[in-house]
Amino acid sequence: MRQLAWQVGSDGDMILPGRAGHMKFRYYPSGISLAMSAIQMDEDTQINFAADPTGCQVSAQYFIVGDSEIHLGNGEVRRWLSDTAMVIRSDTPGFHLKIGAGQVLRHVCISMYRDNIQSRIKSVLPPSLEALIQREGPVDVGISLRVTEQLKYLANELYNSETDSGLDSIRSETNAIRFLIEVLDLYGQDNVEELPQAPTVSGLRKEILATIKGRIDQTPSIDLAEAISEDGNRISTGLLRQLFQTEYGISLATYQRSARLNAARNLLENDGVHVKEAAFACGYSHIGNFTRAYRNHFGEAPSSTRKRVVGH
Repeated sequence: MRQLAWQVGSDGDMILPGRAGHMKFRYYPSGISLAMSAIQMDEDTQINFAADPTGCQVSAQYFIVGDSEIHLGNGEVRRWLSDTAMVIRSDTPGFHLKIGAGQVLRHVCISMYRDNIQSRIKSVLPPSLEALIQREGPVDVGISLRVTEQLKYLANELYNSETDSGLDSIRSETNAIRFLIEVLDLYGQDNVEELPQAPTVSGLRKEILATIKGRIDQTPSIDLAEAISEDGNRISTGLLRQLFQTEYGISLATYQRSARLNAARNLLENDGVHVKEAAFACGYSHIGNFTRAYRNHFGEAPSSTRKRVVGH
């Protein structure tokens, strides 16, 4: 597996060798930092992150798109999945990502030094949140969170903000603070309140889920209702969706959308088909919906992908 490490670019942002990735940073007077990444790998790769010698940080992460392994410094592994959120504190050196060939990753990360958070928060915190922030190191945790519409909105606003001066700078910092508060609030709530237990996945249920996943992998254009219809008599559709989320860490609809878009990208890159053909072949009946979903997933229009390959 190829190994890469982040390097400081001429503009102060971080880059990966061979133009494999870029991470843009913004630092605000409040002590919060914003990082926005765009990574694309053509082979299996491990990306190493240097330890921060100035202190430990607590970060709020929203993974816009991609699938990779997050390796904390203590060796524990978490999953980077599209449209998911996580709070991370990794004090032990050795934090890295493992990314499969062909993966495209985009994410937003808001972080703040633990000491700064402690100095800003004077009230009594929920026990779990207090442990995350107050506990002396080394602490290595990566906790997945439920995604709210507010969190998703703020993440996309931050990722798509293009300037960092004047009123835009104030707006961006405000959104960054709101994002961090939203994540820490969700973490505090969900680790104090008794939440419903996720349904158990075992035996026959695992076989059914693997079959449904296999149908989507084999034919991404398949209608979702058709993909699960054969098993709908044994398990309700609602429960199937819950089980799929529990087993694979991603919603059934999001998994199918990702499979369709990856199949479309493969057609554009390897077969040189026209955009409309790729859209229809992968289950999209409306070219506008396809183009919008493709751009959100890969960070470029499908026409740009095709032009890069066929040259026109």
